[in-house]
Amino acid sequence: MTRTVELMHRSDMDIESMTLHLHSPKYSVDFRHLGRPIPECVVVELNEGPPGEPIADLGLPHLVDTLKIHFFDQAPVATGVGPIGYRVVALETLERLVAAGELLTTDDAHYQPNDRLFVEMVYVPLDALFKHFASASSALVCHAYEARRTEPEDTTLVTLQATPIISHVIEPLPLSANQVDLYGLVTLADLNRREVRRVTYDLVLDLERALAELIAGRFNEAWDWIQGLGEGSQVRILGQWTVSRRKMMQIEEVELAMLNELLTVVRRSEPLRKQLEIPAGKQGDSLIWKVTEFRNKVMHPARQLVLDQSDARKASEAIQFMAALLGRLEKTAG
Repeated sequence: MTRTVELMHRSDMDIESMTLHLHSPKYSVDFRHLGRPIPECVVVELNEGPPGEPIADLGLPHLVDTLKIHFFDQAPVATGVGPIGYRVVALETLERLVAAGELLTTDDAHYQPNDRLFVEMVYVPLDALFKHFASASSALVCHAYEARRTEPEDTTLVTLQATPIISHVIEPLPLSANQVDLYGLVTLADLNRREVRRVTYDLVLDLERALAELIAGRFNEAWDWIQGLGEGSQVRILGQWTVSRRKMMQIEEVELAMLNELLTVVRRSEPLRKQLEIPAGKQGDSLIWKVTEFRNKVMHPARQLVLDQSDARKASEAIQFMAALLGRLEKTAG
């Protein structure tokens, strides 16, 4: 089967972004503010070399210098083979090849492992994004679908009916996926972009609000849940609440609790813990700690969200837990 791969330009994504905005996943990042379209990248082209094996131009040293000038650590490679015809090569791999006097070929060993992320649209789900980078340092973000040709009465028009493929890496691609829209390249460092932080902030904010509403509705007296917190938290919450009342500000104690404190209240209330399916024991404590650590990074713009794959893995676990918890809270509220 012939598979068509279309390189998406930023103008193409502008149209898709506006068209699909209302249908995008709630916590997702618009690729336009996340990665770099292939036409804007320094792309390595493989040429045909004897005996029929694609090889890179002999100008690898120049390519290395170009990547360094632009501060690029990785580059897409037009291999012409594989599911989408593109792979990602690391700058250090190119430097090694240059030092050894070797050529870049289609050998898998030359490329980054797990370098493709298939999504349903230009909006990349936050959980899928961080889950991918828990075990990868780059991603060629694509939308794979089945394009069916239908011939209307006016044969000058051809429509394409799209059947989305799920928003995670699929290897090999389903046989029915004969069209791939290649959005572009995302690297681990891109997870620290402002738009990613904005989306994660929305997730944290929504979770804090939902937990606060749950606790306010389940406890008749604020002290009933405050007394289960550490003394430092008790002093801070009650102290701020007292000062606010003296200043004639109407505020509830639960509005002064931070995310880790709200989670602790729910974690120590057995009925709420079971209702929200929070793991008991050390597993639950570990998840709350990861959420707290991630929340602190989100709320401090000067701090990087991730520095390496280990950070991405911890963030991924925190995001998946928060999203699942928020989903249960919304069902409870409904």
